[in-house]
Amino acid sequence: MRRSLCLFALLLSFLILAEFVNAQEVKKDSFVLAAELYSFTYKEPQMRDKGVFLGILGSYTYRDGLMLSASVRGAVGEVDYSSPISGEVANIDDSVFEIRGLAGADMTFDGGAVLTPYLGLGFRRLYDNSGGKATTTGAMGYDRESTYNYIPIGAEYSTMLNGNMGIKAAFEYDYFLYGVQRTYLSQVSSYYLDVENRQESGWGLRWSAVLTAKFHDSEVEFGPFLRYWEIDDSDWKVCTVDAAFICKEPENKTT
Repeated sequence: MRRSLCLFALLLSFLILAEFVNAQEVKKDSFVLAAELYSFTYKEPQMRDKGVFLGILGSYTYRDGLMLSASVRGAVGEVDYSSPISGEVANIDDSVFEIRGLAGADMTFDGGAVLTPYLGLGFRRLYDNSGGKATTTGAMGYDRESTYNYIPIGAEYSTMLNGNMGIKAAFEYDYFLYGVQRTYLSQVSSYYLDVENRQESGWGLRWSAVLTAKFHDSEVEFGPFLRYWEIDDSDWKVCTVDAAFICKEPENKTT
């Protein structure tokens, strides 16, 4: 109930703020195609995956006082697994896919600065290809698929420094709706079952700060960004054919 009340309050605040928008100041549509290079770290209490990802992001944004945006991104990378219990594995192939839709309101200020509060819906899928790999202690790996469904709630601020150069910054809180963790334990042994655990509690944050430069009808952006997730323990599910063991997805953090 408390989560629902907090979400309702945020939505109501956004709608009230949108009433004060000057719809005449900003009007354009834009396409963005961007490359991403970033470090990736996933941590559970007794393990860690760490590596580097390379990805592509594409988005379309329409502005006419209100802002509507849709984006999709995909990235691949290799991570190194380490655990004080089960050992280490290097060069595990991972991939991530994310799709988002946002709606916001452009608020313009003297000098051309624009503040855009927004909210939307997001879906993120991370796949870890550890199946068939053995750790340094002989433990066998298995594939894992993690999906998150969430509501992005944030704001973007942009302003021009001169005729061609500008800055753009964004901060976002990701309201976690639910997640599903699929663990393919049957790749280890026929004694184990593939498990689907549901995650009900967690949250995320993201921010970015970029420098923009205009060239004719195009714009180039460059700068740092951060994406962070903190997810609580999942439910428990039977994970062996004789129902002798139950398994859960432990609490975890991703940056």
